[in-house]
Amino acid sequence: MVEAHGHASRSDRSAFTSSLTAAERAFDREDSNIPSWLTYLDGAYMSAKTAHCFRDLGDHKRAADLALQSLDMSDGYDRGRTFNLCLLASSLADDDPHEAVRVGEQALELAHGVESKRTGAYLRDVRARLAKHDSLPDVAEFRQRVMA
Repeated sequence: MVEAHGHASRSDRSAFTSSLTAAERAFDREDSNIPSWLTYLDGAYMSAKTAHCFRDLGDHKRAADLALQSLDMSDGYDRGRTFNLCLLASSLADDDPHEAVRVGEQALELAHGVESKRTGAYLRDVRARLAKHDSLPDVAEFRQRVMA
C-alpha cells in the first residue's frame, strides 16, 4: 500500500494500479498467523490508505467515497478518526466546500482531545484546500478556527 501511495504521489496511474492490486490481494489473503500488532490493519484502514491515493491522483469522488468507508472503524481510535475525517473533508473541498466544512468541523472538535502534530498537519491541509472558497462565510470561519 505504501508503494501504491508513492506511485499516486508521482501521478503514475499505471504503477499505482499495479501496486494497489497487489496490496488488495495481500489484504484479502486468508492468514491465521497475523501478529496482534497488525490487527489495526482492517478494511477501514485500507479504505483510508486507498482514499489518500485517489485524492493525490485528483479523483476526488472516489477518494471521498473511500474516505467515507474509512469512518466505519472501531471505536476508541479518536486520532485515526480525526485523520479520516480530515481526509474526507480534503476530498470534498473542491466539489462541495460546505460539506467539507461540515466534516472538517467534526474533525476539529475531535482534535481538541487528541495530542498529535499530524492531526494539526491534516487540519492545515483541509484549510489550504479550502482557500479558493474563502469568499464563502462558513469556509472563511472554518479556516480561521483551524488557524487559531
